[in-house]
Amino acid sequence: MPALTGAPSTASGKFRSLPGFAQRPALIKYWPEIFLDKRRRRRSAVLDNDAFEAFRENGIFDQATATSFRTNILEKMGIMDAERQYLNFRGREPQIEPLLKNRGLN
Repeated sequence: MPALTGAPSTASGKFRSLPGFAQRPALIKYWPEIFLDKRRRRRSAVLDNDAFEAFRENGIFDQATATSFRTNILEKMGIMDAERQYLNFRGREPQIEPLLKNRGLN
């Protein structure tokens, strides 16, 4: 393996870089976005579980809930802000309780 340029070496001169080490400084540049991605996934899980709770409350095969979900969420995907879509579907802000219940933390 080639040594890193400008990297400190041991007395024997056998200091070598780890595979992929040269790419790691670029990872530091994107580190905040990694955490943002985790927050987005968590937020998505909250929305998912709360939306499914609407079906549980009204019955899994409730036609009115299904129609509201289709018209407010699926048909307007990317056209409107996601928060506004969810408020139109559910009529309120998403709650975390269904996610906690799903994970057994209630």
